[in-house]
Amino acid sequence: MWSKILLVIISVGSGLLLAVGVGAQTDMVTVPSVEGLNVPQAAAALNSSGLRLGEQRGAAWTEASPLPVNTISGQSAAVGDQIAYGTPVDVTVLTSTNLILFYDENDITLVNQLGRPLNTGGISFRSTDGARVFAAAEWGGAIGDGDCGQLWSINRRDPKRLPECSSISWRSTSDTSRHFWTALAGVTSFSVIQDGVERGTCDAAPAGSDLLRCDIFIVGGTTRAQETAYLHFAYLSGGLAVINTSTDQWMPLAATPLFDAAAGTPVSVSAPALFADPRIVADPARLAPGQCILLTTGDPTLPQPCDVVATALVAAGDAFWQRGFQVESITGVVDERVLCPPADANPLTLCVLPR
Repeated sequence: MWSKILLVIISVGSGLLLAVGVGAQTDMVTVPSVEGLNVPQAAAALNSSGLRLGEQRGAAWTEASPLPVNTISGQSAAVGDQIAYGTPVDVTVLTSTNLILFYDENDITLVNQLGRPLNTGGISFRSTDGARVFAAAEWGGAIGDGDCGQLWSINRRDPKRLPECSSISWRSTSDTSRHFWTALAGVTSFSVIQDGVERGTCDAAPAGSDLLRCDIFIVGGTTRAQETAYLHFAYLSGGLAVINTSTDQWMPLAATPLFDAAAGTPVSVSAPALFADPRIVADPARLAPGQCILLTTGDPTLPQPCDVVATALVAAGDAFWQRGFQVESITGVVDERVLCPPADANPLTLCVLPR
């Protein structure tokens, strides 16, 4: 890995310097195959080749599909092609139905079948002409597994009960700019948008229609099955690595503040200011399998083997792991901190904590 990158040192204040991986000067890299991998595995393979993970589009998975559910069936760049370093490669992910829409001319109901709560923040609905839009966040921050969100275009005193819904968060509005699904508002079709990406298109409900159904496949997100249940720190006196030791899961770091046990000062290993260089193709705030971030006083020795995606060069006096450090919110309890021991002079020190 070290033979394939250059190190660029960027000052970020407080005695901390950042060394980031930069693509080889050839600027052209070979596209790997990611077919049959899940999304975290695909990110690792693409990043290792100098490419970024691009958009994820869903495709219906069935029992007859040749690949397992939640794996990749296609990619936007052909295997073996030479393309520019840092190019995003879009992927198609086979997913089973995880959102269902039931609707008629007056109301529409979203049923969450993700197997986990649906974060509504990135979900919206839009008529094909773009004139009518509704944000799912109006149903609240999340819709539980098996629960529903419902929207009415006429006044109601209570929601329509559906057997698919354990509970329903509902709204009614006479504002026609939010009536995205019904032909009564001049709509012919509408789209479901996730994080700015269209995930599916449905026909509008005509006047007098029976209850219609439209299946939607959304991808990505924060499924617990695709995230590690732990954080892994490996360190020597001269350096600390945060390592994703899994083979098929993400390790999210964005909500993982560390604290110098002696000084009590915070250190973020995934702060955007540290990893804003556009030449980094991985996401240091969400490590793919096998990836790591290295903090070092100058010794290039890795505490354990891993694919380094970014390196922070730390002044000797700021090497907090030599004094021990605390990790906050590991168990979800607010303000709770767990202590990782100081680094020994020579032997490897490991601190593995549940998330």
